[in-house]
Formats: sequence, C-alpha cells, structure tokens
Amino acid sequence: MNVSIFYDTPKYVNQFQMFIESKKELFHSFTYEYIPLEKEIPTKDSISIFLLNSQRANSSHLTNTIQRLKQLGAHDKSMIFVINDIEKISNEEVAIVYKDLEKKLSRLIEDPKILFVSLTGYEVMQRYKSEGVVSTFLFSNHKDGAVKTFQQILHERNIQLLIEYSGVQKLEEAIKKLLKKEFLAIKRDPSKKYIFAYRLDPLFLRELQKDISLFIQVIDTEDDLEFLREEVEAIVVTSRYFYEITEDNLNSYRNMILLVDGSNQIQLFEMEKAIRKWKHKFPDTLFIPVNSYPLSKLDNIVTEELIKDKDIVIVDDNGFPLPKTTIKNWKNVLFKSSGIDVVKNVLLQRREEIFV
Repeated sequence: MNVSIFYDTPKYVNQFQMFIESKKELFHSFTYEYIPLEKEIPTKDSISIFLLNSQRANSSHLTNTIQRLKQLGAHDKSMIFVINDIEKISNEEVAIVYKDLEKKLSRLIEDPKILFVSLTGYEVMQRYKSEGVVSTFLFSNHKDGAVKTFQQILHERNIQLLIEYSGVQKLEEAIKKLLKKEFLAIKRDPSKKYIFAYRLDPLFLRELQKDISLFIQVIDTEDDLEFLREEVEAIVVTSRYFYEITEDNLNSYRNMILLVDGSNQIQLFEMEKAIRKWKHKFPDTLFIPVNSYPLSKLDNIVTEELIKDKDIVIVDDNGFPLPKTTIKNWKNVLFKSSGIDVVKNVLLQRREEIFV
C-alpha cells in the first residue's frame, strides 16, 4: 500500500522517518512518499497522513490538497491529520487549534481524525535509548500544566509520562488501523458504483465484476464489515444458501444486501413467503432471492443436458413453468433465472433508495 505524507514543515520528514524506522516491524512493507503541502499531489491509490505545524495548521494549502484528493476519489477515512510540535503551545492553544481545525475539516470531510503529537519528544527518547544522549528538552504536561525537563523525567524514572505526552502511541494505533483497511486507499472512479462484497458466492461475484458500471471491492474480515456497516454511503452485499438462514442469525446481516441463494434446492418463487416474513422482522436488511445453480451452467451450455436437468426450472413472468424445448437463447435464460439481473439493478441505485 502507498502512504502519502503531506507536510508543511521540512524537519517533519526526518522526524516521521525516524518514527517509522523505530516501528519497522509494523510499517516496513509500505511505500512512503513525502510531499510538501503546496505541491501537486499523486493520483495513485494511497492513504494520506498530514503532518501539520501547530502554529499554521489551518492553511489554504491544506484545504486545496483535501479538495484535490476528494476530486480524485479519495475516501474521507483515508486521511489522518497530525498536529506536531505541541511542546511549543499551551493547553489553551491546543484546544483552540483543535476546534478551529475540526471546524474547517468538517466542511470538507466527514468525522476528521485529528491527533496531537510531539515528534521532537519522541526523538529525544529514541536518541537516549540508542546513544545515551540526555537532551535539554522542556515540555509542559498537558494534564496538569507542570513544566518538566527530560532530565527530571529520567530522575523520576517516569519515562511513560513523556511517551504519553509525545502522542506516538495514539499515532501508531491510528496508522495501524488505517493500514489494515486497504480498500480505503482506493481512489474511486466517479463513473462507477462502488460495492463491497463480503463472503459473496464466487459465481455471483464473477457476474457482478463483468458489469463495467460497478467496481466490486472484496472484503473478508469482520473488522472491515463492522467498519463499513456504519459508513453512510457504503453498500455491502453478501450471499447465503436459503437453508442456512434462520431468524437467529439474520441480525448479523443488518445494513447489508443479502442474496438468498436457493441453488438447486429451491426456486426463486418458492422463497418469496419466507423472505416477506424476514423483511418484516428485519427491515435493516435487503433480501434478494437468487439462484446460483443456473450460473454454474453458463460456461458449458449443453442444450440436451439442460433440458434433462430437473433442477433447471424456467418460468415466465407470472411464475408458470415454460417448456425447455422452446428455449433458443439459453445464456440469457440462465442469467435471468439466476436473479442476478435484479441484483445489478438494485446495486446501481443510491444507498438511500436501497435501504428505505
């Protein structure tokens, strides 16, 4: 995954590189690019970390960069805003900087992630550990306002105080969480509808991926699923066999599209009664009856075998069986009888239209 580091103060590059190097077991496999805030931004997929000076964080360069990222299709949650050099401002100034920046960012993105750090404080600790250098670093504890020197910290054997003050633990955790969600790095093509597929039957996944108007992002962890459930615009689709579904487990599909797969066990129209009942009890789930069995026949269509196959039942628009000997275009008929055309039409709607 690519990580774009935007900065407004040149010395932050070395400080952040030092931080990354000290955590190389966590962050070594990612590609980092350091970009001055006023420069042109890359168009490739990446997450973005903003290293901002506490005394000039609220700049027009920041606004312009965020707007450009949004134009390129960046996800709101792909950005972290890190206010550095907090040792240079008071508790009152920290509150003011946070309030002003949050107000500005909230006009551009939803729920901005803002952290305060002292990379200088962290650098002091790292140099002491590696070289034994005792710095004259001075900081004001933001919890009680007490002024401390690094020498006092060592004398009191309270290095944890400086670790907490530096904010690197929270920064590390925020970056770790972000790097786990690779789908957030994707810059979205505005001409496509983005859909998240969670444990979706490969036959359905293959057919959906053929539609050029859809971009299907596969997710496979419960952590990703829970994150996306709370996203205002995210559409998550999954599938389960009809006989696997019970009212006891339907709560686990809230805010999702559930493809109810009859396979070769039950036809679409035969599932309608149960689905109507589920819709009434679980309004936060959209149930769509589908049948994966016809899709499994698309790669090798043999008319004689399909006519003999008792599990292939073709019905008209009113649900009445059609004589299979009259079918001329088996590809279209199999596709339609799977219900996947209905699924595609639903996925192309806006989220608020889907979950009404």
